[in-house]
Amino acid sequence: MSSEPPISQLSQELIDKILDHVAANSSGWLGDNLLQCAFVSRSFRPRSQLYIFSSIDIRGGSETREEKVQNLLEIIQDNPEIAHYIEELSLECTDNEYSWIFEDQTFIDVMERILTSDRPLRKLTIKADTEADDGYNTLPLEDPEPLLDNFFLPFIAPFITSLLDPTSDGLNSTLELFQLKSFTVYTDELSDLGFEQKIIDLSRESLEELHFITMQTAWNGIFHGSADLQHSTRLRSLRAHVLFPEDSLVSIRRTLSSIRTRSLENLFIEAKVAFCDLSEPEVVLDADWAIFCSEVARVMSGAGSSFEFKMTYLYRDSTDMGLNEYKVLLQKRCQLVMAKLRKEKLSSLEDDPRFTLILSHALEFDALYEYTLGENAYE
Repeated sequence: MSSEPPISQLSQELIDKILDHVAANSSGWLGDNLLQCAFVSRSFRPRSQLYIFSSIDIRGGSETREEKVQNLLEIIQDNPEIAHYIEELSLECTDNEYSWIFEDQTFIDVMERILTSDRPLRKLTIKADTEADDGYNTLPLEDPEPLLDNFFLPFIAPFITSLLDPTSDGLNSTLELFQLKSFTVYTDELSDLGFEQKIIDLSRESLEELHFITMQTAWNGIFHGSADLQHSTRLRSLRAHVLFPEDSLVSIRRTLSSIRTRSLENLFIEAKVAFCDLSEPEVVLDADWAIFCSEVARVMSGAGSSFEFKMTYLYRDSTDMGLNEYKVLLQKRCQLVMAKLRKEKLSSLEDDPRFTLILSHALEFDALYEYTLGENAYE
């Protein structure tokens, strides 16, 4: 009979699976459950630390923060492998003081060790003091240049792979985005893509996915904008929302015309119909589909690629008919529109064996419209 404790007889693979299961079923900070596991046995420690140090949250006043940063540096110095485990870093700025991020040499030492690992940060959050009752949800940057030049450019920019559209009056020409793979642009408050085009150009050799998304279009103004993608040599996926009938296929057709031949693997176009007016579903049939189809056929890469067109119709409770009955009627109308679109407008794409054509539609209820009518009734 073995004198070794039972736990030492477990294989490392089984131990790792046990700890993976504990982590997968943990809520909140993973360290709540895995911190004790790290002290069970040496064989438990590396896997436990992988989760314990995966997310680091630095917060508190200057003394508390400095102590936390110093402790973290000492832990990494004692065990450099810890730097490889840090994937998410959250920096809370008490009293909106953020200069320590680029002035505190101890913190800079921590960042240098994290970035010399083979697993750079997956997520960085810089936020205002969540305990402060000052009405701010975001961190106001009165002088962002030092933060940009001394922290963002050397430590963050070279490793960005995914970017949600920032808002800025300009773009630092030294910004490096050579690893940016995914870029999402929200077009609601945009009149053009001037600033966004600069980001696209900076990431031209790495960008693989591009998204133009409209979130709250109704009555917010109309976006007309196209992107020049001729130098985006690695672009494989494009997703775009287009407004019907305001912009129809005009902007997306110009964008497609700049894409290299047979380069896209996935193309998704969502037609937002009646989001800015009271158009009927049939309005999508009035667009210039012939030129659009020729561009789609040209840019699709071949076997295994797909083109999906979705129509989302925004309807209002503006008839004497019951709302449910009206919705059923609209569903039938949208089905007929999509059937006609497939047969009369997209037949050339339907017959193209190089890619798959997918058509779908959805209804979205505009509750705000009914509220607006009620407000106007009292004026």
